[in-house]
Amino acid sequence: MNPGKLSLRLFLSLTLLMAGNPFSQSFLHIHLTQPVLKLAWKQQDSFTFQLKALLAQISFIESQIKDTDIEINSIMEKLDSPVTTITGIGKVTGAAIISEIGDISKFDSPKKLAAYAGLDASVSQSGEFEAIHNVMSKRGSPYLRKAIFQAALVASFKDPVLSVFYQKKMGSLTYLKLRT
Repeated sequence: MNPGKLSLRLFLSLTLLMAGNPFSQSFLHIHLTQPVLKLAWKQQDSFTFQLKALLAQISFIESQIKDTDIEINSIMEKLDSPVTTITGIGKVTGAAIISEIGDISKFDSPKKLAAYAGLDASVSQSGEFEAIHNVMSKRGSPYLRKAIFQAALVASFKDPVLSVFYQKKMGSLTYLKLRT
């Protein structure tokens, strides 16, 4: 007999017994012997052990996250970087941006920094043909690009000027999509 089906059968029988069904009492008496009950308890013990192990892992990971947040806050306070004064950039996002950029003086211009982040437009051309619709190149650091994207998303809702600009751009994109 399959142990999984046996456990289900045991569970259903015990449920019926607790509900006061007389048939379940005879089923328990006839079909469930001592080894079967031991197997069911072992499976329950195994399941309980697995749940306890998973809860311990979750608790450990949560404590690591808390410790990491404390360390990030400590480092960001020591750095005293102006990057966190930008709307949408908190200490964690600021730490990600600073760690990905490193020394900002190594970039001669904002265009080079945008290219490093992969936020520059890709150029599609062949001979005299030049594409009208260009997309992000996505060549640079994906972590920096993600951090900037998250900051821009938050800023598009928190900053009133950026919010108006965002809504205007989204409206024009919707208009263009409807036209085609």
